[in-house]
Amino acid sequence: MRWIAFALLIGLLGAAGSCQPAAPEAELYIVSPQGINIRREFATAFSQWHQKKYGTPVRIHWPDLGGTSNIVRFLQSYYETNDTCGYDLMFGGGSAAFDKMQAAKRRDGTPFPWIVPARLPSELLQAVPRETRGAILRGPDDAWVAATMSYFGIVLSKTRLRELGLPVPRTWAALAGPEWFGHLCLADPSKSGSVMTSYEMLLQQYGWEKGWPILVQMFANTQNIKDVGSAPAEEVGTENAAAGVVIDFFGRIQIAKQGPDLVDFVVPEGGSALDADPVAVLRGAPHRPLADHFVEFVISPPGQLLWVLKPGTPGGPVRSALGRMAILEDLYTTRAADMTDPKNPFAGVPPPQVDRVAQGRRSVFLGELVKAALIDNHAALRAARQAVHSAGDPPELLARFNTLPLPTADLKKVAEDFRHSEQVQTEYRRQWRQDAAALFGDILRAAPAREKSGVRSP
Repeated sequence: MRWIAFALLIGLLGAAGSCQPAAPEAELYIVSPQGINIRREFATAFSQWHQKKYGTPVRIHWPDLGGTSNIVRFLQSYYETNDTCGYDLMFGGGSAAFDKMQAAKRRDGTPFPWIVPARLPSELLQAVPRETRGAILRGPDDAWVAATMSYFGIVLSKTRLRELGLPVPRTWAALAGPEWFGHLCLADPSKSGSVMTSYEMLLQQYGWEKGWPILVQMFANTQNIKDVGSAPAEEVGTENAAAGVVIDFFGRIQIAKQGPDLVDFVVPEGGSALDADPVAVLRGAPHRPLADHFVEFVISPPGQLLWVLKPGTPGGPVRSALGRMAILEDLYTTRAADMTDPKNPFAGVPPPQVDRVAQGRRSVFLGELVKAALIDNHAALRAARQAVHSAGDPPELLARFNTLPLPTADLKKVAEDFRHSEQVQTEYRRQWRQDAAALFGDILRAAPAREKSGVRSP
C-alpha cells in the first residue's frame, strides 16, 4: 500500500510539474446600449477568438450607463474637461450618436472628437463598404465603422389585430388614426438612440410640418410610454399592446419567441432607411490594443456571423438569436441556410434616402423635444385627443394638434442653441413643456363646446 501511495504522489507531482500556467485574462471596458443577450454572446465569442489569435482570453466589463442618450451625456461630462473617460469602446447606438461624438468640440469651440479610428488591417477595413443602399457604414476618417445595421418599423400582435378588427398598418401615418387609441406602445426617445432614429425615419418620410402632427397623434394613441427601446416589442409579444414602434431586431426576437403566427414586423412603405449601428474606440482608451482587437473581431466574419446565425449553429451564438443584419454581403450567400432571417438587405428595392443634414440637426434636440412636449404632458395629450374624438373629430379641433412646436425655419437655430449649454437646454425644455401643456389644455376646453353644439361621437 505504501508503494501505491508513493507512486500516486510521484504521479501527482509529475502532473503538477507538467502543467503550464493559464494565460492571464485581459480586461476591456465597453459602454453600450446593447441588450444582455448581445453583450453575453459577444463577450464569450470575442474572448475565445482573442485567445486563439492573440494568446490571451479577455474579460469584458459592461458598465450600466443606460441608453444611448444617457451614455452620450455621460461621455460629454468627461470629455469637456478630460482627455479620457476611462472606458475603451462605444458599441452600438445608431450613426447619429457616433457622428455627434466625432463632431464634438471643447467649450472654447476647439474640435475634440470623442472617438478615434481603430487600428485595423487595411484589407479588413476595406471589406466593409463605405456606403450601401443609402446607409453610411464607415464614418468620416473611419472614426467609426458599422458593427451591424438596422431598419425601423412596427411590431404587431396578430391576435390583438384580429380581436380589435384593425388592419395591418402599412405606413407610419396609419398609427395616427383614432382606431388605434389605447392600442399602441411607444418608448422615450430621450433615453434611447434607436427610438429617436425610428421617429426620425417618420420625419424623413413626411417632413417636419406633416410628420410632427403624425407623431403627436401616435403619442396620443399610446396607453403608456416605456423607458427602453425593447419594451414596445415585449408589450406586443405579451399582447398588452396591438402594435409598437421598434428597431427591427426587437421585432425579430419577438417573432422567434412567440412564433410568426402570433407576431409580425412591418417596415412602413417608403418610411425606413437602413441605419448603421457602429462600434468605435473611445479617445484615451486605457486598453487601446484590446479595443482595436474588439473592432477587428466585430467587423470580421466571426463577429458578423453572431448577428445572423441561429443559436447552436457553427460560428453562431450559443444561447440566443440576436436577430440583426451582417455588413458583409457574401455571408448571405455562404451561410443563408443557417440564418435566423436569410433575407438579404443588400438586394431588392433600394430603401429611401436620408437627408443627413436634417437628421443631424434634429438629432441634437428631437428626443428632448418629444420628452418635454409629449411625454411630460402625456395625460393632457390623451385627454385632449379623447375629448376631440368624443366631439366627433371636428376638423378645426383636429387641426390644432398640427401646431408645430418649432417653425421649420428655426430648426437650425435651435440645434445650434441646444449645443451651447445645459442652461440653454433647460430653458428650451421648459418652454416646450409649457407651450404643449397650454395647447392641449386649450383643445380640451374647446372640445365640450363642440359636443354641446350637436356633434356626436361616431
